[in-house]
Amino acid sequence: MKALVVGDLHAKETSPFPWNNVSVGKITRELWRAVRTLRFVREKAEEENVDAVILLGDVFHRVENSHRVLGVIGEELREIARDFRVIALTGNHDIIGDISAVTSLPVHHAITSPQTIEGWGFLPYIHSLEELKRAIHEIDASIVFVHNTVSPAWLTTAYKEDVFIPLDGKRVIAGHVHIPQGGVKDEVIYVGTPYQNALNEAPKEIPFRVLVIDGKEHIKQIPTPFKPAIKVREEEFNALISLNAWEQFEGFVVESSNPEKVLKVVKELGINAVVRKKRNLTKSTPKSALLVEFDAERFIRQTIKETLGEYALELFTAVVNAKEGK
Repeated sequence: MKALVVGDLHAKETSPFPWNNVSVGKITRELWRAVRTLRFVREKAEEENVDAVILLGDVFHRVENSHRVLGVIGEELREIARDFRVIALTGNHDIIGDISAVTSLPVHHAITSPQTIEGWGFLPYIHSLEELKRAIHEIDASIVFVHNTVSPAWLTTAYKEDVFIPLDGKRVIAGHVHIPQGGVKDEVIYVGTPYQNALNEAPKEIPFRVLVIDGKEHIKQIPTPFKPAIKVREEEFNALISLNAWEQFEGFVVESSNPEKVLKVVKELGINAVVRKKRNLTKSTPKSALLVEFDAERFIRQTIKETLGEYALELFTAVVNAKEGK
């Protein structure tokens, strides 16, 4: 079996990013991101000539508020299911009481208990680590799809969870973790969400992606059309504007000593941004806040280098240093 694999959609109508709460036709821009993802998935599934599409769980963000979302997502999945076998894992966000919302979706296989399909293993979200260890050990498959953390992984840009689950030589393709982690040759691959769901979930090194899997050893990644949103200092934001590099990002949270000045630029260029009064960091500032800011700076530089080149990165550094008076 050859399959296209997509991580947690977390389909919902409201977004932590204000610019995604506006309407696009009859739905919000936030819900449109999920629709756009599924249409992208269908397009790539056709291009790659796959047999199946696998959803790694957390199709929904809040099941109890998902009646309208279910209708919109269901319509898109119905189109995919006409041409491809669709397999949907139950994620922790898909459960209300003892019921999995994925059973209401127009899919061929709604995974609510361990299953094997054509030699591949599929596990729903399992709360108990001991039960998860047992399920991975007992399932008769060399490649297993799960909605759990099974090895050390960054859950946010500031927090890494250390989990060690014996894999018995099996290759694991996992949802649940939102930041993409793991290369195509690694034993564990966290596919990551196809787009950003929170400010502290910007990619570290790997872009938002889907995977194409053709057997245990043949895996490739395809970047999705979505860009990250990040928190930046005013100096970094101004440098991105100077280099016309701001378009490499979906949006910004900008901390500025002069918010009115920054807002003027934001409005003139039509940039997605939230502008806040600059905080004074002290010794009592939570370490997580410092880590998020540091990671954003690292990510900016990495993105500029990869998309615009070394020279643009040198210019960015020079502009930031000049504005900081270095």
